[in-house]
Amino acid sequence: MRTPPPNPLRRVLVDTSAYFALAVPQEGNHAPAAAILQGIQRRSAHLFTTNFIIAETHALLLARRGRAIASRVLGELDNSTTTLVRVSSRDERRAREIIRQYDDKDFSLTDAASFAVMDRLRIPHAFTFDRHFTQYGFTVLTRRRNPNRSRHHPHSLPPRASRAPRGPSNPHHDPHLRSASASPGA
Repeated sequence: MRTPPPNPLRRVLVDTSAYFALAVPQEGNHAPAAAILQGIQRRSAHLFTTNFIIAETHALLLARRGRAIASRVLGELDNSTTTLVRVSSRDERRAREIIRQYDDKDFSLTDAASFAVMDRLRIPHAFTFDRHFTQYGFTVLTRRRNPNRSRHHPHSLPPRASRAPRGPSNPHHDPHLRSASASPGA
């Protein structure tokens, strides 16, 4: 019997735009997000998110959809199997360095903190509709429904090796990891 090929999709960071699309059926990216989540689940990938992303998701849902859905999604995130990574002070410092280094990009602090966490934990894939992840060099698992209509569509960029060097990390003994679960609205 043939040995199945290794699963290259082992570790995925879930970003605010993916959570928003999953939580809001009227959102244009809801169907693609649901399909991508199903694909991730079929491949048994380990999902990660950060406390910054959770806060940003809650604020976005609160502002655009109201308290009820924002509260519901928080509860779903608390009960999901997604690993919640607490952004450390070192991650925050690295995020500020990223923002300064890439002064031609409009990375938010949450985006840059996500990049720092992904580098530290060696998470190569992002479940997002945010172009910033591809600009920084990560593999994005989402595609917009009509890429010609959006300035957020991922563009081809130089390989990750052209980015700033990353430091060593051991994701198995990280005090900032907490197991939590999430897949809002899906």
